Amino acid sequence: MFGIEQLGQVGRKRAVLAAVIVGALLAVFWIGRMGADASADPRKAAVTRGVFEDVIRRRGTILPLAKEKVMIRVRGTILNIAADGSRVTQGQVVVQLDPKPHEEALANQEANLARIRADREKARQNEMKELRKAQDDVETHKLRVDLETLRLKDLELGPSTSAELDAQVNLQNARNLFKARQEEFEILKGLAADGFVSKVEVRQKELDLREQELNVDKADLAYRKLHTLDPIQIGEQKLKVRDEEKNLISSQERAALVAKNNQQAQDRHDARMRREEQRLKDLQENVQKTSIAAPVPGVALQQSFWGMQPGPGREVREGHEVMTISDLRKMKVALTVDEGRIARVTKGMKALVRPTGSDEKVFAGTVTYVAETCRDEFEDYREETKNLVGKAQRQVFDVEVEVAEESALLRPGLRVDVEIVVQRAENALLVPRAALAREKDGQAYVRLAGPLGPERKNVSVKGENEIVAAVEGLDEGQRVWMVEP
Repeated sequence: MFGIEQLGQVGRKRAVLAAVIVGALLAVFWIGRMGADASADPRKAAVTRGVFEDVIRRRGTILPLAKEKVMIRVRGTILNIAADGSRVTQGQVVVQLDPKPHEEALANQEANLARIRADREKARQNEMKELRKAQDDVETHKLRVDLETLRLKDLELGPSTSAELDAQVNLQNARNLFKARQEEFEILKGLAADGFVSKVEVRQKELDLREQELNVDKADLAYRKLHTLDPIQIGEQKLKVRDEEKNLISSQERAALVAKNNQQAQDRHDARMRREEQRLKDLQENVQKTSIAAPVPGVALQQSFWGMQPGPGREVREGHEVMTISDLRKMKVALTVDEGRIARVTKGMKALVRPTGSDEKVFAGTVTYVAETCRDEFEDYREETKNLVGKAQRQVFDVEVEVAEESALLRPGLRVDVEIVVQRAENALLVPRAALAREKDGQAYVRLAGPLGPERKNVSVKGENEIVAAVEGLDEGQRVWMVEP
């Protein structure tokens, strides 16, 4: 049996053992509790890996992608016009004007052109006659100049061989004839002395002899003149040459003037014909412009002017807008983005379009237009509304998103929610934006939850939205403080 002392020692040992066991259990409990508290601490968050998206969310209005104006292209009277709200096909005549006034003007212009051409042809023939006459005069004076020049050269060169031979023959013949008559006179003179012939016959023969003697002198003088140049004759011939040269120059100038006048007349005619033919072309186009076809298929909406709807019998002028045709096959969304985020929106970005208040259908879209200049957010309000609210004092930029598919759900004027994906990254490290802090120089960092307390860690921010940021420089599963510990 144990004594009291032994019992006391055993009790103390049991108490120590029990205390050790209880302490171990308490340590396990607190360690577990601390771990549980650390994982559930709302001031900390784990670094996760996933898809990062930066999305701009705005509300917009559905509009037809193509809305074409139908403009009057020539003055006239409406004969027929598509009914307001009617559906039309591309190429269908939606406005028909009365073509008769334009057809009459076209016929008059065609007759005017025919008359102008006939008058010009008649004038051209007369001009050609006058030109040919002037050219013939030039050729005639050329021949006269050549002829008088040849004569001058002949005078300056002296007698030709044939002329000299003719003069010699004439002189020799005159001398031979004189000698024959002289012999005949001597014979008759002897017979007259014997009384066989009368003195009258002898006197006649003597006269013939003296006449022949003169002929000999003339032939001799002519022969000697062939070798003597006559300055008076040469001077007179030079004057004739100069006169003909002057006449030639005058005829050439006249021919050139006639040709110039003819060309100027032709140029004036050509210029007039260009104007008249352009007028004819304009009138032909005016006839065609009386029929206006729909540029796109869609719904025709008539536009009133001066408070009146266009209709048959109404006079319209060029430039009047009589209707618009909205192509309902393709739609777009008109929205605005504030000046603080517009720099992140560019053409070609993908977008999601969702009818407001409905999750049944989401349509894919693409940003197709980003305005280059901003405007006040209230600028498009009605005048009475702007008078009440004033200016928004916030600048926005107009943006358009084209919807990729057709749907009867997308009606003009429908309000839709638009999400423009300005940045997307797959398999990115994500931390809450509240966990990010920045130095004055812009360096970003987080505070890691370490065993010895918060540890600062610099990170590189690849993108951020209103909730999370995509970073580099951390490991998945690490925990970060979202507030200053």
